[in-house]
Amino acid sequence: MTIAGSRTGLQAPQPPRPHLSAEERTLVVVGFAFPQVGDKEFEFLKAVRLDDQQGLIDAVLNDSAIRECCVVDKCNALLMVASCPTGQEEQSIERMFYFWNDRTNHQISPRLEDLVCRTGGEALQYILETSVGLHSVALGDVQVFAQVNTPLKKAINRKDLDSQFSKGTLCEKGGRG
Repeated sequence: MTIAGSRTGLQAPQPPRPHLSAEERTLVVVGFAFPQVGDKEFEFLKAVRLDDQQGLIDAVLNDSAIRECCVVDKCNALLMVASCPTGQEEQSIERMFYFWNDRTNHQISPRLEDLVCRTGGEALQYILETSVGLHSVALGDVQVFAQVNTPLKKAINRKDLDSQFSKGTLCEKGGRG
């Protein structure tokens, strides 16, 4: 997959998007998670964290096929979690990357080898593993669930995530194993 591209100029507002069932959506995760956080990783995460995370979410939602989006911010990780129409995963990852890289003055580009990109079941597995601390500095860190769950709940309340899709994805698909 190539992560590149840009659009210039202002975009016209998009018409309302038709409702998609859970079967027509795919979960996507893009971000960085470091099992060990040294000075280099700490400085990198500090540089790519945005004071205006909602502005990034709004830009992604307004410009792309992505229907839902939130940012999970942990001490050793920064992840964008989104849903997009099935079949548009690659384009959605590219747009998420583009907006995030652009808003950080292209500080993400030099660390592409560390970029986590997961779709579908792999994305769900990654989020579930992250929420129980398997990708934490301290394996099994009990505070991690709140660090993952809180932004998901906030996004549902803001309507940046559709509670029915999120509930169905995390409960039904996650519970079936």
